[in-house]
Amino acid sequence: MRIERLKDKARIEAFLRKNAELHLYSLGDLDDFFRPRTTWYGWQQNGELQDIVLIYSEFTVEKRQ
Repeated sequence: MRIERLKDKARIEAFLRKNAELHLYSLGDLDDFFRPRTTWYGWQQNGELQDIVLIYSEFTVEKRQ
């Protein structure tokens, strides 16, 4: 088992499309507009991607006055 940071958009997309309904929002985050705000990690076993994690950054919360 190995965890590594994923940078290959095509590899990430291929994995997510195996169950597109489940990963619909994550697929949207691959768009060039959102991609700079994302970091992807994958869990691999025997060189095959088993699962994926998306960390989305630059989230801001507006203060209500």
